[in-house]
Amino acid sequence: MGIAFPKRSLYRNEDYGIEEPPTKKRKKQPIAEWSFDEVCIFLQERNLESFVQKFKDEQIDGEALLLLDVDLMKKNLNMPLGHAVLLNKEITELKE
Repeated sequence: MGIAFPKRSLYRNEDYGIEEPPTKKRKKQPIAEWSFDEVCIFLQERNLESFVQKFKDEQIDGEALLLLDVDLMKKNLNMPLGHAVLLNKEITELKE
């Protein structure tokens, strides 16, 4: 059960220099162990490509992703409130 972000993306991982690991590996791997690239793929899967570069610039890996909250996303990552709330919901579901 996730947020209904559009499935298609106009962006490709190569556009961001992201090395895409096999999805099954990422899903089995604890989120806290995700690399920067795996976090960026997580964003792309939710049609949040516009934030990929910012997450890479800020070095948001899996451990940091789990610590993000709405205020941090708004203030430090310049995310609009709607995106921040929806992404926070997705992160909360990952923790469960």
